[in-house]
Amino acid sequence: MTFFTDSAIIAHSVATFRYRNYHEEVPVKVLWMSRHNPLPRQLSELCRMYGRDVVIDQEANPFDDARQIARRFREGGYGEMVIVAPLSVIAVLCLENIPM
Repeated sequence: MTFFTDSAIIAHSVATFRYRNYHEEVPVKVLWMSRHNPLPRQLSELCRMYGRDVVIDQEANPFDDARQIARRFREGGYGEMVIVAPLSVIAVLCLENIPM
């Protein structure tokens, strides 16, 4: 599911959720890559999708390139990402097999 806003997008793939078992005992970690804080409705939707124990970490620091975001994602042990970024950044993350 993709929402377009100006020159940036918020991307999240519901399809990845359908094919994974998020009801395991280990809570899902979501990396929130945006300068903007999640809205209460967005937080409640993430809790609905991934369970009440979902861990949402916001990374508001700027990044140099998409591969730096991929590195942060992998090193942090995240299972999903919500990102606001230009399409060129999203494209590189897709090539890096980062679930969004």
